[in-house]
Amino acid sequence: IATAGTNPDDINDLVTDGTEITESRAIGGPIVSAVGDIRYVLGDSQFNSADRFYDKVQDKLDLQGMKDGKSYFIKHGTAHSLGGALMFYLAAKHHFPITTFSSADPRDRLNFEELAFINKHPEMFKDYYHLTDCR
Repeated sequence: IATAGTNPDDINDLVTDGTEITESRAIGGPIVSAVGDIRYVLGDSQFNSADRFYDKVQDKLDLQGMKDGKSYFIKHGTAHSLGGALMFYLAAKHHFPITTFSSADPRDRLNFEELAFINKHPEMFKDYYHLTDCR
């Protein structure tokens, strides 16, 4: 599966970039962080949209008989920028490998178990970026 980077014409993308990405939250402070947290809890976040997208893909695979026990046949994910953060989020939750490009940092949306999974399986989480990316 693949997700796109920030669409500058999509207000939801811009708000997610500004309130739910680790780097933005660090710059924006507690009020910005609170806005992102509220949007996430209310289901208005792009991370929530990614959850819904993943569920729809899984439902389609299930209807097509592409399920083996609890394991689905999503073999890989890829994305860029904000999409990379969304893909890291999904892959950490559902344990599939990804390749991202200049991914935003999704750690503020991951729980302890998801972060531990990434740390235990770094080979599954490839992010390529160029030296002028902000890190």
